[in-house]
Amino acid sequence: MNTSEWTQQIKAVRQRADALQNHANTSPLPSSEILHDSLEELNTALEELRVAEEEIRQQNQELIDIRFALEVERQRYKELFDFAPDAYSSN
Repeated sequence: MNTSEWTQQIKAVRQRADALQNHANTSPLPSSEILHDSLEELNTALEELRVAEEEIRQQNQELIDIRFALEVERQRYKELFDFAPDAYSSN
């Protein structure tokens, strides 16, 4: 699963949780404390997932940047090696 799919799934669950919260708040039936607590826990878990997703996104970008820098350095050393004069031995 890539990060955009993960983001879409988190958003979809957040929307369903928000809809459920709105329904519970506007329902003519008395809202139970267990339902309210469960929805609160779900919202907390979703927020933690959103924060974790952002941290992973930042770490992935850092890894991409590091990989690019390493590739540039590798290419530089390869060129230095390829264009270095041949070594010789004197006896």
